[in-house]
Amino acid sequence: MIRIRKSVRRRIMKYLSLTICAAIFCAVMLGIPAVAKVIPDEVCAFLASRIMKEEYARMRREFAAAYVEEESILTCEPVSLAAVLGYDFEEEPSPGVPDGVELVGTVDLRGWSGTPRLIIRNATSYNADISAMAESEWPVKTKNADLPTVLIIHTHGTEGYLPSGGFYYTEDEDYRSTDITENVVAAGTVICNALNAAGIVTVHDTVMYDEKSYTDAYTASRRAASEWLFRYPSIVYIIDVHRDAIVNSEGVNCKPICEIGGRESAQVMLLIGTDEAGADHADWRTNLTVAAKIQQQMNTLFPGLARPISLRSASFNQQLAPGYMLLEIGSCVNTIDEAKYAAELFSESFIAAYREGNG
Repeated sequence: MIRIRKSVRRRIMKYLSLTICAAIFCAVMLGIPAVAKVIPDEVCAFLASRIMKEEYARMRREFAAAYVEEESILTCEPVSLAAVLGYDFEEEPSPGVPDGVELVGTVDLRGWSGTPRLIIRNATSYNADISAMAESEWPVKTKNADLPTVLIIHTHGTEGYLPSGGFYYTEDEDYRSTDITENVVAAGTVICNALNAAGIVTVHDTVMYDEKSYTDAYTASRRAASEWLFRYPSIVYIIDVHRDAIVNSEGVNCKPICEIGGRESAQVMLLIGTDEAGADHADWRTNLTVAAKIQQQMNTLFPGLARPISLRSASFNQQLAPGYMLLEIGSCVNTIDEAKYAAELFSESFIAAYREGNG
């Protein structure tokens, strides 16, 4: 039997232990990436936070021992466990965007590039030369400038906008509000104030005629407009302020937007009805001529503000007055600030067209 001296045995055991430790270390290191991939994100974030805290505490102890008091030196970025383990985290959501929301899309619906031009989206079988109409005489005569000349009304008054700075929406959002500082009534107030300040006497009906019944809204607003006309026969322009809803091919809600004067503005659209669907509205071309002239002013003063004019077969109550028009300001995902700025720009265009037509 061979006897091994104690010193030799110790050396053999030491080398054997080192070999075993090296093998275990290699196995662990090779297995870390695979293990890391199955670690939940929450655990990684928690461990990273703990590492950061421990590292921060160690630094403070070391610096304190050396009498270092510079606070900025003690500031460090959180240690990334992903970098240590070689694990790729999924991209984090943008700051300030809650889970389960959709970012608002943007779209430019002016319909032209280069030089502004008049465009009409004609959904009827009628021919309508809006360029010729824009160059014709102003077709509406003011009856009494000292009395109300313009009525602003809201058939769909609860149509709302996103709040200031809003850039996302939720799937369950209905885009409606009865707060007249957050919906199309607020845009109507801007127009009313601007026209009155320019000396065009304007009344504003702030009733939301869709609040009780959406399907009966046009019947209710027709009755109201008729009552206003009975009270003030001097009214020859009626502006029914709405907002649109625009969805792209991917199902994302989009806002029609442009930049004017260094600010973002919702784009607007004038919609004119006809008698093609059976309404008693033989003089619809007068309404369209007024719209064409206002559109021309928007193109001149604020290129990009106006979407093409929309000509439709239904009348939208526009047989009640020769200057009756439906004004779409932005869409449901424009912000209230963008809508109010668009209302301000539209008002300037209306005033310019009105003054040009009335000498």
